[in-house]
Amino acid sequence: MEETLNIIGLDSQTWERLLWSLVLLVSAIALNLLVRRVVQRQVEDTARRYSIKKATNYTLGFVVLLVLVLVWTRGGTGVATYLGIVSAGLAIALQDPLINLAGWIFVVVRRPFGVGDRIDIGVTLTLRYLCEPRRRRSTANDIWESILDAFSDAQGVEFAYPTTRYYDNRLEGKP
Repeated sequence: MEETLNIIGLDSQTWERLLWSLVLLVSAIALNLLVRRVVQRQVEDTARRYSIKKATNYTLGFVVLLVLVLVWTRGGTGVATYLGIVSAGLAIALQDPLINLAGWIFVVVRRPFGVGDRIDIGVTLTLRYLCEPRRRRSTANDIWESILDAFSDAQGVEFAYPTTRYYDNRLEGKP
């Protein structure tokens, strides 16, 4: 039996881990399909059905990932220190994607929006005008001041000015 497993060059312990991983993935897919079928038959409300399916997918995905880590790390011994060092490095290297992930988690957990809600991010105002090349900055400033004065006179228009300044040399093109 041992020689049969070593055809590819993997030892028996690796084959056992591969087998457990395959059994785990097939079981997770089967359980997910079963839950989807039961939810499809039992729940009439489309929004509730969607929420149940999403919650099932996230929970099942987390459990599968956790069990796979335990299978491949021999029960998790020595992994805590390694994960601590790696996570600190990744937090620094992947700062922007982690901020986006935190926003996504906020939206998923707090559910500020429902299925079918329309979200208005904002309006971008673009001006195109002709001016003398040497007066470009002063002309643009005059136009924007006129626009802001006109908006301040209107009752139904509100502006949200940024109150936080982020210093990011990479995005600003600085070394």
